[in-house]
Amino acid sequence: MSALLHSVDPSTARPGDTITLYGEAFEPGLIVVYAAPGVSVEDPNAVLAGNDEATSVVPNLLSGLAGTLLVSVVNPDEGPSNQVALTILASPAVQAPVELCSAGALKELLGVSPSETFDDAKLRSQIRIASAQIIAYCGRGFTVEEYTEKYDGDSTSTLELRHTPIVEVLALKINGFDVPTGEVLIYKNWIRFGGGTGYDARLRAAGRIFPHGLQNIEVTYRAGYEEVPAEVSGACMLQVMHLANTATKQGLVSETNQQSGVTINYAQAQLAPAVRAACNRWRRPRMGVSA
Repeated sequence: MSALLHSVDPSTARPGDTITLYGEAFEPGLIVVYAAPGVSVEDPNAVLAGNDEATSVVPNLLSGLAGTLLVSVVNPDEGPSNQVALTILASPAVQAPVELCSAGALKELLGVSPSETFDDAKLRSQIRIASAQIIAYCGRGFTVEEYTEKYDGDSTSTLELRHTPIVEVLALKINGFDVPTGEVLIYKNWIRFGGGTGYDARLRAAGRIFPHGLQNIEVTYRAGYEEVPAEVSGACMLQVMHLANTATKQGLVSETNQQSGVTINYAQAQLAPAVRAACNRWRRPRMGVSA
């Protein structure tokens, strides 16, 4: 006979949570089906704890779907069971991920054939985690983004911006007045005014300057890298391997093999030592000085 589903526990969950299903006549190889109007997602990896109990991880594909859906189980070569309600809570918003290396390049480094796609989702997830760790360590992004920021003027003709390398200045205001961006010369870490602009009575200077004031300079600009630097991309791949190798060793300081008498000590830093070494020159120095 087909499986019979009595209940799920808990009855409220988020994508990624584990729920327990209770019922009758569960068989090895059963599939858990999560259904809502226009949506049907399967979990083929349910774990049996007997013919009356199984566990299932709520699929991440249900992220963004909040409300009540219906859960059923399907034994091999049988029709679906009855359905039981499960309330899905909306997942918290997560910052859009940035990938500093490609899954294809990582698979090539690992010696994995491009045709082997079973672990692609896992690799992409690890790439995003490693990328976020590197971005946090370096204190900078590696993609071109648009920023609007205010600065204190210091009565000089140069202004250091927070994000580098600077690609383009889109708009500039001084003391609330628009300044033509064509007068601005762009460097990797700063902008400055060119010479020969003539006396500006409003700014009381023989040439354009950023006059002294508190938050009186407003700049809208684009900064970042059109392509991720090869060194950073390589560091990301090294960090992915570090994450994979230490996934089951979290919290361990050392480990001793009693038979061989060998003790292994584990690095406690978030980034692998080789990754930190590769990323050090890409770090944005603190104290307001741009790299």
